[in-house]
Amino acid sequence: MAQGEWKSGFPWLRPSFWAFLGTLAAVEFARGALFISILPTYITTQLGYGVAVSGLVLSAHYLADTLFKSPLGWLVDRYGGRRILSLALPWVLFSVFLLQSGHSPWLLVLAAGLYGLAAAPTWPSVVGTLIELSPPEERGGIMGAVNMAWLMGSGLGTILVNFLISSTFQRAFWAVEAVLALGLLLALGLRLRQRRSSRHHQVDHPSLRQQLDRIWKHLASIRALLPGMFVQTLSIGMLLPVLAPYARLQLGLTQAHYAYLLLAGGGVTVLLLVPFGRLADRWSYRGFLTLGFALAALSLLLLVDVEKVVWVYALVCLLGAAYAMILPSWNAVLTRTLPSTVRGTLIGFFMSVEGLGVASGPVLGAKLWEILGPQVPFHASAAVLAVMAVFYLLYPLPGLGAGAS
Repeated sequence: MAQGEWKSGFPWLRPSFWAFLGTLAAVEFARGALFISILPTYITTQLGYGVAVSGLVLSAHYLADTLFKSPLGWLVDRYGGRRILSLALPWVLFSVFLLQSGHSPWLLVLAAGLYGLAAAPTWPSVVGTLIELSPPEERGGIMGAVNMAWLMGSGLGTILVNFLISSTFQRAFWAVEAVLALGLLLALGLRLRQRRSSRHHQVDHPSLRQQLDRIWKHLASIRALLPGMFVQTLSIGMLLPVLAPYARLQLGLTQAHYAYLLLAGGGVTVLLLVPFGRLADRWSYRGFLTLGFALAALSLLLLVDVEKVVWVYALVCLLGAAYAMILPSWNAVLTRTLPSTVRGTLIGFFMSVEGLGVASGPVLGAKLWEILGPQVPFHASAAVLAVMAVFYLLYPLPGLGAGAS
């Protein structure tokens, strides 16, 4: 498909659109299944290693994914998202075979790092290409669909694979490999479709110095947003190590109730991402960001003061709705002004900054719990989110208006 062919209308009926989302969902399904559900248990119970080895394997994966998103995003800018996806997915699949067959700690660490490295260009490839092909006034809807694919893939991988683990780990690995093989077929189909539908012509790529200059100028123009990228994901990270113990110890929820709670909040987010993204395109990204962060802060503040389970579910669903407002609007604002020649590089850089926030948050949240009490991480996260609501309400950033404006 030639560049710009999607420029009229939202591309729900485009097969390529769904192929991009399917590829992203496959990679995130495998990531959630492997690094949240399978490997922590597999390494300690089947291979007999300690928790330290499991932690090292997971750290190798997330560190490689975070560090290489921006450099591999540069390759996406240089050679195109379809080509990079078709080259990266075989290595992602190969890394899972290594994780399944490897038994020494160093090989597991190497395979986990290879998965992170090979999967790093997935987001820059998918987001960069979809933005290039679609009309600017549909950015919120596009990013809502991308986040929907991410959450559904990761959530289903994390949850469904547990049913296979109870039978045998090998079946769980085979399921992950089957999903990744489907993702690889989609990526190869996208590449083949591009070759058949477009004539090859020589493209004049800017020099590395020109690209670095464009990257620096763009970062300088949005420098006030960079700390916000970090702290708003830091607020999420602070809750990761405390959500489960708070639900169990403070709210008295069983493990089953906690799982249902996560499904309720995540389900609301998935269902509302695209509608809220499209509404933000029509109305105002600023309004959706401000309201989303404000509602997220309010729901966290109230969550630590309620006792009835029905109110806990209601507030978690409100939190899910708030993030359905935030995610597509935030990503639409970031991507609307990106120079096309460095789009993948900058998307990778932004995701690395956000990833550092998520990675740093659990340490801070756990310390606040231990030193000041179980409610303090929720209060701290709510305070950060409230500050972000005020910031987006008042900060004069270009691109915070309606998508169609």
